[in-house]
Amino acid sequence: MNTFAHNTLNLYKNHPILFIYGLGDYVKEVFHNKNLKFLVIFEDDKNILKKFTQETYIICLLKEKKLFLFDVEKFDFNKAKELFLQQNFMFYSKIAKILKFKNSTSIQTIQNNINEAIKSILNGLQSSQECEIYIKHFCENLPKTLTHSSIKDFLNTHKAKSKNAIIVASGPSLIKQLPLLKQIQNKVAIFCADGSYTILHQHNIKPDYVFCIERDFINGKEEKFTGSWIFFDNDFGNFDDNILFILSDTVHPKIIKLIEKNNRNYMVALSANSFSTSFEFDDFGYCDLSFNSVANLAYNFAVSLKYENIILIGQDLAFGKDGKSHPKEFLHGSNLDFSRYKPIKTTSYGGKGEVYTHTAWLLYKEKYEYDIAQNKNFIKTYNATEGGARIEGSIEKPFKELCENIIDKESIKNFQKLSLPDKKDIRKNLTKALKHFNAINQKAIEFLNQAQDLLVKVQNISLMLNNLPTHLSLEKSLNTINFNQITNLKQELKSYKENILSSKYFSTILLSYMYANECNFIELECIDINEAKKEKINELCYVINHERHISEIVNLIKTQYFIINKTIANIQILVSKDFHE
Repeated sequence: MNTFAHNTLNLYKNHPILFIYGLGDYVKEVFHNKNLKFLVIFEDDKNILKKFTQETYIICLLKEKKLFLFDVEKFDFNKAKELFLQQNFMFYSKIAKILKFKNSTSIQTIQNNINEAIKSILNGLQSSQECEIYIKHFCENLPKTLTHSSIKDFLNTHKAKSKNAIIVASGPSLIKQLPLLKQIQNKVAIFCADGSYTILHQHNIKPDYVFCIERDFINGKEEKFTGSWIFFDNDFGNFDDNILFILSDTVHPKIIKLIEKNNRNYMVALSANSFSTSFEFDDFGYCDLSFNSVANLAYNFAVSLKYENIILIGQDLAFGKDGKSHPKEFLHGSNLDFSRYKPIKTTSYGGKGEVYTHTAWLLYKEKYEYDIAQNKNFIKTYNATEGGARIEGSIEKPFKELCENIIDKESIKNFQKLSLPDKKDIRKNLTKALKHFNAINQKAIEFLNQAQDLLVKVQNISLMLNNLPTHLSLEKSLNTINFNQITNLKQELKSYKENILSSKYFSTILLSYMYANECNFIELECIDINEAKKEKINELCYVINHERHISEIVNLIKTQYFIINKTIANIQILVSKDFHE
């Protein structure tokens, strides 16, 4: 065994994941550690990468997703964020430190990318209350989803017939672009954020698509004054003809009621999360809402519809020179974000100087930059905001220049109206939903019963510790404890958490809570203690601290259970009335 493998096995024997700079023969040996689940390696020598990726055992580890290899040149912030999100590595955020198989000046850069990715994910993490609200809105909105046109039909019917699409966000720079937009509105597809919808109406500019994703809840509290419903609490008459309102399953049901009130055409897109996808209504999804603003979602749809040139306007993602976050025509006022967020400096549009942004806008900017990089070989993304923050990867051009040079003067829009599903398909899908909701709640009962058994065992351990004779020394007290029982209970707790997180039914409502808390238990397990007494104390800490942890998991599962119970009753009534409501 080589020295690096030997030292790694000894020093990091409790680690479920290792991040290592430099690829070598140690790979097979470090996997002798039964606790090691994943190995992430960064290599700067392409010849070494080529050599090792031809080895049979390396190929197997890569296929099994136990090993992740990265070319140092290609590993950036976006790659780091993608790794931690797609592989659920946020559970290991507190032990994500790079070990050196070989030295390099690149190590700190990679570590910085990892640290920034973790920070970005944590900044965008929803609270447990917001996860609960999503489940509630999904369940209430699902019948509306299934009784309206599917995403699949939309993408097939509305596939780009011209090259150009414009995304209209509601940043402070928007108003200056509207005279030009009005001139070309019949020549381009206009994708409009909900906040820009009423502004375009004021200027008699008709969008083709209006998007909304807002829950209208912030930190678990309903936003009575700043909710997105206000953008739809109006009657624009014939203006709304042929506009398609595209809503995510996250929206507050009040928004759908207001849209229906004035007979607007709409569809509801399912989100790309494990709870939603578990229903397998694939034709009705899926939209990625992770770190997305409503304008980001509009961009994603323009990409899916295969537009070649996507132009951003009003996408400042920064405060204006006067400190305003939105134009004065914005229904929530021009200062909406000023009191919500602390200003942060970022590179300005044009690359000269800096502007003030905030954490949420930075997340949206990062998401744009990721999406632009992913699609750069097929799509040109132009930022014609002419203000605000720089979006790396976009092509910065004046809006007037783009209107003159790339907008086809002969292009005429003609989008086919979508048809609604027939009653037979609706009944079939609602019945499928009922069956699935029942299956989820049956599984919930199983997990709740298991949790109750575990809680009793943990509470008994706590009671036993509280009843230890006070005159005994720490060492003698530890000797009175059956540590086989403690070790077995620890393993039961770990197995329970693994099972519940591997279930698509519960990972959505639990994920934020688990991201924020499970990393502490993993860090506790990874502490290298060579003294038997301290190892026993560590094990006891792990077990007794699970009383609160399991109780929180139980509360979230119960919350989802009761939401689903209500949904089952509502869908049964809907089916019995033959969908007339």
